[in-house]
Amino acid sequence: MSLFAAASAACGVAPGLGTLVAARFAQGAAAAVMMSASTALIGHAYPDARRRARAVAIWAIVAGQ
Repeated sequence: MSLFAAASAACGVAPGLGTLVAARFAQGAAAAVMMSASTALIGHAYPDARRRARAVAIWAIVAGQ
């Protein structure tokens, strides 16, 4: 999350297009790491299969927005 925040700040102060593209790349990489970590956290937080399925469904609804 810190990497994503730092990349967002870098996007905001980017002096040129090349820097902006590099910062957006870093944002995408950080977001990819956060997404995979969030699904792993759901698996650990909800050991019951039924509750886990509901949590994954809610996560998918929010992530799909």
